[in-house]
Formats: sequence, C-alpha cells, structure tokens
Amino acid sequence: MAAFNPNTERENIITFLVGQSTSYSLSTAALFKAQQNDPNGAIDLFQQALKCEPNDVSAADMAARCCLDFQRQDLAFSFWEGAKALDPICAFFAAEAKERLGEHENALRYYDFSGPFYGWMLCGK
Repeated sequence: MAAFNPNTERENIITFLVGQSTSYSLSTAALFKAQQNDPNGAIDLFQQALKCEPNDVSAADMAARCCLDFQRQDLAFSFWEGAKALDPICAFFAAEAKERLGEHENALRYYDFSGPFYGWMLCGK
C-alpha cells in the first residue's frame, strides 16, 4: 500500500477541480493554490473562474482577498474594480485597496460609487 502524501493528494484535488471548469471549482482550486503559497497559480485560476462566470462577485472578492494576502494591492483593486457594478461593496473594497496604494484621490471616487449605504463605514476615516 502506498504511503499517503498530502501534497500529491492536494495536487490530485486541484487537477480534478480545474477539470470541472466551473467558476466554483476553479475558485476552490485557486484557494488550494494560495494555501500552497503559489500566488501566481492562484491568481491565474481566479482569472479563469471569472472568464467562466464574469458576474461571480464571490470569486472576484476571494481573488482580491487572496491578492491582499500576497501583498498585491494593485491586483486586489482590479478584481474589486471589475465587480463594483455588480455589488457596491466591491466598490468600497476597491477604494480601500486604493487607500493602501496611497492613491487617496482615486479612492474617493470609489467610495462615492459604493453609495450612501456604505457611508457609515467611512466614519473612522
């Protein structure tokens, strides 16, 4: 009997998920790649997921948060910016990413786009 190797099993799961070619399966595979500390692999899989389902706000949000984990605020912004028309909270998070990049004037535009509902979040700014 072969010894259990968690890395091999994880790769088998990733391969299976990628083969399913759905936004959900690709996003899940991307999270596994992020867990393996493979930011490029994770970002690539999130981009594939969003090609399958461009309106998948949760995939865009997960991708952006993954980018933040890997200190890629510029990419985090682009994922949230792409989803801002689908969900105003993504505009708010895009503004937060712009703030982290030191682009305060650009951040204000995205705060405005997020609408008055999210204004309460700005109280401490």
